[in-house]
Amino acid sequence: MEFGRRAVLLGAGGLVAGAAAGCSGGSRAGAGPGARAVAATRSPVPLPTTTPWRPDRADVSPDVKLRAVQVVEAIGAWSAGQGGAAAAKRRVAALGAAPSLVDAAGALLPAAGEAALQVVDAQYGGILADSARACVGL
Repeated sequence: MEFGRRAVLLGAGGLVAGAAAGCSGGSRAGAGPGARAVAATRSPVPLPTTTPWRPDRADVSPDVKLRAVQVVEAIGAWSAGQGGAAAAKRRVAALGAAPSLVDAAGALLPAAGEAALQVVDAQYGGILADSARACVGL
């Protein structure tokens, strides 16, 4: 997806799921273990502990990547009783992003009682003067 840089920074965009073409996973400093979203309906085993992804100091526009990742994390991870599209839209709206981004989430929003998600990497899909794209690897 392509968004105006201002829209991304103001919260109107920033979602690019990890299944986007051309994205590759890989680890980066500061990323926690795991490379996939995990969902459970009623598991007696707790979900894995995850850590929020943080941009690298060397990133050209770290705020663009961070914004995209925060939206992905808000859609793909939730505690017990907080699942479903309506709850995901509330989480995305709380970030100041467009709740309609949830409608394009697909497999990032499974029917589950709770879910954990660890973003492993985020890469630029392109940076222009008025727009930017980011690719988020789970």
